[in-house]
Amino acid sequence: MRPMDMLNDPTLARSADAQAIVHRTAVLLEKQAQERALAELPRNEVRARQWKARKELHEADNIRFPYLVEKA
Repeated sequence: MRPMDMLNDPTLARSADAQAIVHRTAVLLEKQAQERALAELPRNEVRARQWKARKELHEADNIRFPYLVEKA
């Protein structure tokens, strides 16, 4: 049985396992869609987005772990 078909079956739709499978499938499909969208972008646009994501992660780490930031 395909994961999305589990939602149509009333007994399985209430099952926690079925809900977890459907959720993971949805997450994987979203990730694949994002990867396809990135593959269609020019390389410099992809690099710019990756740089921005790394910068945001770094800034978030500085907020969460201020003691790791060196004082200049």
